Amino acid sequence: MHSYEVLSFSENKSVTVELVKRNENHDAMVRISSFDVIGHVQGIWKQQPHLLFFGDSITTGYGNESDTRVCTNAEIQETTNARVSYASLTAKALDASRTLVAYSGLGLLRNWNGTDSYHNLPYYQNKSGAIWGGGE
Repeated sequence: MHSYEVLSFSENKSVTVELVKRNENHDAMVRISSFDVIGHVQGIWKQQPHLLFFGDSITTGYGNESDTRVCTNAEIQETTNARVSYASLTAKALDASRTLVAYSGLGLLRNWNGTDSYHNLPYYQNKSGAIWGGGE
């Protein structure tokens, strides 16, 4: 496990920190174990609406920064950016925070190529643990 210092100041400041996993690289899962702060943490969840998006590759921003139609897997990972997906842009336009529960190839009713209908996106519905309050 790695530790990263995100911010360090010699004097107290008010800052905004947004953590976004840009892509859906299944081999590089992210786990946040703790935040160490001096002072207090105040979230935005009480200050603005929150949108929950369920979707597939379009929602994840799959390859949305690519300037070519055909990409290698590495290029797809480098050019996928959830921060500029239609879901994120919609939330920004509505001044809302957002959570994306999205997985390329998985659909709400059926998956890409019609495979594994039993293992579609609703399977992940209760896995949206990033929502403040546990989805209350």
